[in-house]
Amino acid sequence: MKIHRIQDKLLIYFIALAFCPMLFLGVVSLYLIDQSHSRDVSNLEVQMLNQKLSEIQKFFADSFKALELRSGVNSDLVLEELLAANAAFEDVHIIDSQTNQIINRAVRSEEISISIEENNFVKLPYVQSVKDKGRYIGPVRHLASGPRVLIAAPIRGENGTITNNIILADINLDSIQSPDNLVRSVEAVHIGRRGYMVLVDNLGRLLARGDVSNADQFVAGSSLVESSRVRQVLVGEKFNGFQKTDRYNSFLNGEVVIGAGAAVEGLGWGLFVEWPRDDADIVIQAIRNQMLGVLVGSIIIVLLLAPLFSGRIVKPIHDLEVHAAEIEKGNFETKIVIKTGDELEELGSAFNRMTEGLKRLKELQKEFVFIAAHELRTPVTATKWSLSLVLDGTLGAVPEALRDTLEKIKQANDRLVQLVNDILEIARNDAGRLKVEVSAQDIAPAIRAIMTEAEPLAKEKSITLSYEALPNAPAVLMDPSRVKEVAMNFISNAIKYNHAGGWIKIYHERVGDTLLTHVEDSGFGMSSEDQQHMFEKFFRSETKEIKNIIGTGLGLFITRELVEKMNGKVSFRSELGKGSRFSFSLPLSVSRG
Repeated sequence: MKIHRIQDKLLIYFIALAFCPMLFLGVVSLYLIDQSHSRDVSNLEVQMLNQKLSEIQKFFADSFKALELRSGVNSDLVLEELLAANAAFEDVHIIDSQTNQIINRAVRSEEISISIEENNFVKLPYVQSVKDKGRYIGPVRHLASGPRVLIAAPIRGENGTITNNIILADINLDSIQSPDNLVRSVEAVHIGRRGYMVLVDNLGRLLARGDVSNADQFVAGSSLVESSRVRQVLVGEKFNGFQKTDRYNSFLNGEVVIGAGAAVEGLGWGLFVEWPRDDADIVIQAIRNQMLGVLVGSIIIVLLLAPLFSGRIVKPIHDLEVHAAEIEKGNFETKIVIKTGDELEELGSAFNRMTEGLKRLKELQKEFVFIAAHELRTPVTATKWSLSLVLDGTLGAVPEALRDTLEKIKQANDRLVQLVNDILEIARNDAGRLKVEVSAQDIAPAIRAIMTEAEPLAKEKSITLSYEALPNAPAVLMDPSRVKEVAMNFISNAIKYNHAGGWIKIYHERVGDTLLTHVEDSGFGMSSEDQQHMFEKFFRSETKEIKNIIGTGLGLFITRELVEKMNGKVSFRSELGKGSRFSFSLPLSVSRG
């Protein structure tokens, strides 16, 4: 819909200027908060990841440190003390790489965890790794007692030189006796309410996981190598939980998580931190909701205040519009008061000065019209009287050829007399000189008198004229002579603007404390466009049935003024081609009790 009103435009501009920056700032703020939150989540996950990686590496560093024996390597007591000092060690062996024999052995349990092929001892992987790298960490073996890892280191002599002997320890990563239980330390990690850690070996088999809902099928030893994220970490890729790709479906239960991951250096294991997105974003979601609430509240406030501000700005213009409408109606007594201290106030003052000028001009116009109509009334009336004497034969016989001409002159003069009388009546009304003397009267005699006057006009067009008086009609406050003028105007119009052979009905209706008089006809009716100008001065319809009918266009205006001076109202209804009904109301002399 096209907008024309200034207030609507100001309202849109105000809302746009207030809403757009607010929306922009809200979106930017939410974006920055989301970025900050994502960075915080990433930092927390990376921090916990690095901490646990350090703990794992320290666990193995401490285990190797415990194996660095310098003397007494052949003593059963030393191995027993080694088992006692390291609760995660299940079996400890010392092997002579020259004789291919086990020199000493201490076993915590009867479960055989180390298999040595006597004839191929020097070809065993831990022997070769110890020779090449000085230490060895074997693959994870998933046994009933828990995941096991074999580590091996050389034995040094008293002077620190490396001997031909090797010490091996079979470590239970889930040893209940060990305070450094690697599996339990991973399972015990919590982030937020539901975040957890996952540890897999170099083959992608599960070593440990936190409390994960709907993941009971994944127990120690379960393969997770089908997950692309697990494979990526096992080949050395790192994830920090900040990138968009770090929000993925968990390889344990399919839940959307924010994840970070890295490989354990030297072991080839994979360590993961996964934080369910709903849990990680619970705080930021609350902040989002609060910001959204503030934004919506601000928008509502803007929408409530915008009409007030725009209305305050536009009110002076609206006042000018209202006063201009009053001036259009001819009311020059109105004055506009605008106190804004700006150009609108100056415009209001100029408007008032213009109104004063128009008022003076209108008064001069009224005076001129009144004088002109008054002066014209005497000669046209004298002409009418003289023509009547000639046509009546008072001044002698009139030839027939001359009579036709005189009749036409008389008709033209009668129209001129009616026009002068109408103009004079309007001039009196505008000058406040139109006299109306109201008293309690029965309206029926006035209507019947007008019916008698109008009967000849109706018969000329074969129009049926009827009157239905209201039984026991109450008296109304009226001026009888003015009521006759009003009724005559309505009835004469109903005759002029009616079809030959038509009908006219006059009847009354009591409505509340008023009496309505209706003049209804079967005439031409009026278009909706003509109805908008019905009571304007000098208005004449341009429809083909009406435009050739003689009239001044002042009768209905005068009629309305007379009725309103008797404290009544004029109304009408009409439909083109279906006739019209003109009505006027007058107050009852005694209102209903």
